[in-house]
Amino acid sequence: MADENDPSLNWEEARLIPVSGIRNAEEQERRATSALLAVLKSLELLADEQERNGQRENLRKLCEEHQRRWDAFFKEQDAAVAKYIAERGGA
Repeated sequence: MADENDPSLNWEEARLIPVSGIRNAEEQERRATSALLAVLKSLELLADEQERNGQRENLRKLCEEHQRRWDAFFKEQDAAVAKYIAERGGA
């Protein structure tokens, strides 16, 4: 059963911050950088909270699981691109 005082339950869901459709590359980069910095700060706060609650190991496991998922995602994307190129005669 979840503890209602668990601070990790109070985190808002992530929102996508689109950068496409913005007039110029400089503004796209500024928004993307702002979004990245906001996420990094949130992660830092989460890590601090987890450490205070003695749950740092849980955060480490969560990060490792996300890394495995990203690795699998990129491996699938790489395979799809290689297949696409091979089907069209290679480059």
